Amino acid sequence: MNPRGKVPVVRDGDYAVYESLAVLTYLDRKYPEVPLFGRTPEEAGRIMCTIMEHQCYGEPAISAVTRPLLFGRLEVSRDGVLAAVPTMMEELEKLDAQVGDGWLVGEAISAADLFVYPAIKTIERAFGKPGAAELETGILPIAGRFPKLGAWMAKIEALPGYEGTYPPHWRDG
Repeated sequence: MNPRGKVPVVRDGDYAVYESLAVLTYLDRKYPEVPLFGRTPEEAGRIMCTIMEHQCYGEPAISAVTRPLLFGRLEVSRDGVLAAVPTMMEELEKLDAQVGDGWLVGEAISAADLFVYPAIKTIERAFGKPGAAELETGILPIAGRFPKLGAWMAKIEALPGYEGTYPPHWRDG
């Protein structure tokens, strides 16, 4: 359904949409309650700022740490991973400070929450891989180091349908 053979993809009848932000935009237009991109221009602006900051700063910081762990390259990338940990922690501190009334922006779940959450969950998955515990980063449990972020994750994981979105291959390690 995606010409690149990647996920996420949403299929609705004969229509398929792929790439995270495109999927969120489609869902927002198709099912306008609760609006994923906010009710006001200001809220939409804050949601997009959060998404773009995460894409420009959070994702690269997280990926620099998690990709070597996820793909079994820790031994050859150990120094780079350790050097990247402080930047990842700074990004997580910013997110922890941003969580307001349980969500990243506003009083309801938004595209910002749905866009950022998978990367944060990837941290947990990556640090469950062989050798990751030896790094002694203190990142896990995330809720222990970043309590508001941990509560935010739990809130997302309690949403109806969450289990159906969890990639099966993530359960197996």
